[in-house]
Amino acid sequence: MIELPFPPSVNHYYRHVGPRTLISRGGRAYRERVRSILAAKGIKRTQGPLAVQVDIYPPDNRRRDLDNCLKGLLDALQHAGAYDDDSQIVRLIAEKRERVPGGKTVVRIAPYDARWKAADPSAVPEDREPVSRMEFPRLLRPGLQAGTRPRRQVRQGAPGVGAPDAKPGARPGVVSQPQEIQGPHR
Repeated sequence: MIELPFPPSVNHYYRHVGPRTLISRGGRAYRERVRSILAAKGIKRTQGPLAVQVDIYPPDNRRRDLDNCLKGLLDALQHAGAYDDDSQIVRLIAEKRERVPGGKTVVRIAPYDARWKAADPSAVPEDREPVSRMEFPRLLRPGLQAGTRPRRQVRQGAPGVGAPDAKPGARPGVVSQPQEIQGPHR
């Protein structure tokens, strides 16, 4: 378990100079703070696939996107030598926790075995399922069934002419009917 300062958001971690994207002064300072903390704790570079758990404790009650904090944090950990490349991370669990004055981040890094479970059970609790395994209820409009989506169809005639079921005020010549979903949406 590594306790680190609260990371800058991706909006403050980078800056744009013409066509180039650079790490900002604040981003470089954060990277250096993370590097010194890891060096003081004697954290060694981890090889192979990794499972990472991040608990972010914001410094105040402002609204923040959790994913905006992760890029700078993971980049700083890589720069500090916790791992070679963030492409080694095959499981990432992030959670925004309660507010803590000054903010902080708690990171756990563990080797990841081939059976989709962390080799170190204390690193990534088993009671937390990865998002890819969660099933979210599909939000449907009334009249649609699961596995269908609305599709536009041209009517045979304008309202009042060969289309007796047209609703008053509907656009002429268009009706929405369910269609089977096949493959990814575009």
